[in-house]
Amino acid sequence: MIPEEVEKLKANLEKRKADILGQLREVAHGNPVVKDDFEVTVKDLGNEAYDNAEEEAELDRDFPLVQQLEQELHEVETALAKLADGTYGS
Repeated sequence: MIPEEVEKLKANLEKRKADILGQLREVAHGNPVVKDDFEVTVKDLGNEAYDNAEEEAELDRDFPLVQQLEQELHEVETALAKLADGTYGS
């Protein structure tokens, strides 16, 4: 790759990384114990059965999204690391 292509790819990857982190912050928070891991944020809607059911529905909806975003973030960070050490595309 020519240097201009590398810089353009790097900029695109950095933008995608920022987008992913923004999406993660909307539905999750960082795991203080495990680096680069996120936990779904579930709002406490109350103690009634229907409140708990809604909380569970939010968790069921957001958990797969968080997993997908974490995977995509890992792939973007791997690509950025390969760009940095010159092994991207090889």
